[in-house]
Amino acid sequence: MYKEGCKNKKDEFNKMVDVNTPIIYIPEHDFVRVDELISDCIGNSKVIEWNPATFVTDFYTKEASGYGCELEEFLRNMLTEEVSLKERFVVLKNIHDLLDETKTRRRQDIITILMLLAQRRLYDTEFNTTIIIVSPIIKVPVELEKYVSYLEFDFPDEEEIEKLIEDHIKVNCYDKNKFSDEDRKELLLSLKGMTPFEIDRVLDMAMSSNGSLSAKDKKMILKQKKQMVKNSGLLELVDTVKDISSIGGLDALKSYLEAKAKIIKNIIKARKFGVSTPKGVFIVGMPGCGKSLCAKAASTLFEVPLLKLDMGSMLGKYVGDSESNLRRAINPTLLIIR
Repeated sequence: MYKEGCKNKKDEFNKMVDVNTPIIYIPEHDFVRVDELISDCIGNSKVIEWNPATFVTDFYTKEASGYGCELEEFLRNMLTEEVSLKERFVVLKNIHDLLDETKTRRRQDIITILMLLAQRRLYDTEFNTTIIIVSPIIKVPVELEKYVSYLEFDFPDEEEIEKLIEDHIKVNCYDKNKFSDEDRKELLLSLKGMTPFEIDRVLDMAMSSNGSLSAKDKKMILKQKKQMVKNSGLLELVDTVKDISSIGGLDALKSYLEAKAKIIKNIIKARKFGVSTPKGVFIVGMPGCGKSLCAKAASTLFEVPLLKLDMGSMLGKYVGDSESNLRRAINPTLLIIR
């Protein structure tokens, strides 16, 4: 799964290690995908894993080592042990709750030890330990922000999505002849903005529901994307039945929307002729002048869901939370939910 969508991340990871980045933070829920990346990058270097469930764990077999110490003790042992000339990596998974801003002695001790380890990585040429934090939630205390670099996974592009579809067809022994080029193109567009893990699950659902893959599965994919948007808590789906005739006046805007709707509804054919994807318009005006009405009418005309962004929901209490939420909310691929 990693190799289909994250090849470019290997170079980025290696560059961070080469410049002695003390702490690499990977905000990702798919631990298998992350483990594949780390394994591909570290070669024969030693790697140790710690997580709240099994404590010290074999990174490759995922078996508990039997050394069941808490994170504070685990990190303290790293800090006080003898200096090792050999490069190694320490993977800490799902420790975001342990970095919570609640002012407890335990939390402060963990942060202080992480700071000391980070400083040792930067200034001690014989200390070659890189800390990798893997968590679906970004929580970086202010004390650590200067020592942390983020490695974020991108959504698969069309070529990578097509490879995932091909692998899925191969695994399920599905007859390729029943899957037309038109079906493929429609599904490619619908699957944009989803991770490889989510794409694989959606394709499994499509196969289990009707035993085949086709453009008809777009409705099911759209339903899943609506659920993703709802679960994110960052965007709100607005149901609307308004149409273009609901707008009074604004003839230039309505003409523009009607012209662009033809492109949106036939985006695959439009691209063949070199027509670019419409970029949209920015509407500004006093309350009650019809801004929301125009958005609802455009949603109905384009046959796409309408998403509402509340800036208040973007704000987070940790360093980087607000920026991360905003990036997730306005990610261009996420908004392609046709």
